[in-house]
Amino acid sequence: SMNQERIDILENIGFIWHSHEAVWKERLKDLLDFKKENGCCLVPSNYSSNPQLATWVKCQRRQYKLYWEGAPSNMTEERIIILEKIGFEWELRSSYYLKKIKVDKVEKQSELLATESYSEYGIFKDLIHDLTEDDTFLQESVKFKGYGYTHP
Repeated sequence: SMNQERIDILENIGFIWHSHEAVWKERLKDLLDFKKENGCCLVPSNYSSNPQLATWVKCQRRQYKLYWEGAPSNMTEERIIILEKIGFEWELRSSYYLKKIKVDKVEKQSELLATESYSEYGIFKDLIHDLTEDDTFLQESVKFKGYGYTHP
């Protein structure tokens, strides 16, 4: 039978008691690495660098939906909080669509303001800062389009 001495021996050699939780944490680390590299948690479904991560992300969205429908799910409130804290997007299509609209708005305003005189550049800079604050996707878009603005 399993006694405390055997439990201690197994724990000392790194035995994993809850393998599903260990895998979840490993994929979460992969997602954090992806975010560090790409600035977002939008892992492509065909992400060849880490197909396990792509599958895991898709699974998290499916489990989240089941959770809110009251169906059996591996999703927990704790996992939802963790994923939301790092910027995980539950609704992929709508998220992309909303970001696209926001980028288009920033680009149009950027183009208009970029043509104004240098004395008004401060206003342009403040506007872009407000629109792109906490949004790496927009910051990169503004930088890529060559508006010369770099988020502080």
